[in-house]
Amino acid sequence: MEMMSDYYYTILDGTILSVTAKTSLDTNLFSMSGGGIVYQLGIDGKVVDSHEHKTMPKAGSMFAILEQGNRKISIRVDVSPGMFKVRYTMLIDDSEVTLKKTSESELKALWHKKNITGSI
Repeated sequence: MEMMSDYYYTILDGTILSVTAKTSLDTNLFSMSGGGIVYQLGIDGKVVDSHEHKTMPKAGSMFAILEQGNRKISIRVDVSPGMFKVRYTMLIDDSEVTLKKTSESELKALWHKKNITGSI
């Protein structure tokens, strides 16, 4: 199996919101599994919603509610696979936000820093 991954994040009032996509491609000519893809929505390093496809990537959405004090914030991520790349759209309270592309190690370093210091 060969793995490819995408990592994106944004920061909302000190909270790290992340989108990851991990794709496995079966490179064995004798296997019929074909691999798959898992999309995940994370809040401060914890997966809060995900969906998986065993064959070709498909469009879908992930949802979460973030509670900050007495305020509830809705988070939605739309996944739109295209011919050459996948588009991820994050909406916070129905307003689109910009996602920053990053690596797995950079994202883990942000989570680690927040866990140790309490802030980013």
